[in-house]
Amino acid sequence: MTNDIYKVTSLFAYPEVETIRTGGVVDQSSASSCGRIAADVVKAINIEMFFLRTGSWNMAPGVSPHPRWTRSR
Repeated sequence: MTNDIYKVTSLFAYPEVETIRTGGVVDQSSASSCGRIAADVVKAINIEMFFLRTGSWNMAPGVSPHPRWTRSR
């Protein structure tokens, strides 16, 4: 499973690998899917391996979304 569009296309070379893309709103600057739909898909599936593209990573708080997705909707 991945939210990264480039990861999906790179896995085309491995037809034995089942790939699930999260869906959601496409962030063109990172070529990834973001938002509530993507989060709901991740919550709904028992994941064995996940490739995640994120705005930032920190060992203390963990993964943070791109600032564009942190504002109230």
